[in-house]
Amino acid sequence: MSTLDAIYVNLKILGVVKSYNRISTKKEYFEIVGPQASIVPLSLSRWYAGESRDDAIQKIQELYLSAADLLHSEEIVSAEKERLKDHIVTSLNGVIALQKTYEGDPTMIAKLEVVCDTAKCILRGQTVNTNLTRVVAEERLGVLDLTEYSTQGTEATNVFHGTESSDTSPCIPGRNRRR
Repeated sequence: MSTLDAIYVNLKILGVVKSYNRISTKKEYFEIVGPQASIVPLSLSRWYAGESRDDAIQKIQELYLSAADLLHSEEIVSAEKERLKDHIVTSLNGVIALQKTYEGDPTMIAKLEVVCDTAKCILRGQTVNTNLTRVVAEERLGVLDLTEYSTQGTEATNVFHGTESSDTSPCIPGRNRRR
């Protein structure tokens, strides 16, 4: 299958995730993992499989960024771009369901909200802050410096620096994508 097909499949899979399901992103195609009635705790199963919540968030974020790349590609016709946007919209249902799954973990919920914001910004054609992967890695290491991720002129930056702004956009405009 092509990269476009893999993106479509993973967006569709993400779109059908229900509350209290989890998602495995270890393979090329995402897999839904339902609530298990097993004697082995899910955290142990994930560890054994080499997966983590942060890895799943990173892969979901990368999925949306790959979709954004295709939306900006000259090689994709406009009908395919509209189809891709429809898949992104549908996939947000699964991200919202994952927020219910992880309702006891405020950090995970916040990360899923960032993923939702990213997808919404992509749909609106806005530039997004795509450094979540790096933020997650630095958070693990305990070396996260938020000043690097702020953008002049946005509400978040101005609140951080004690000034006011009228910009209340949930996206962080003006950041170039880095990988």
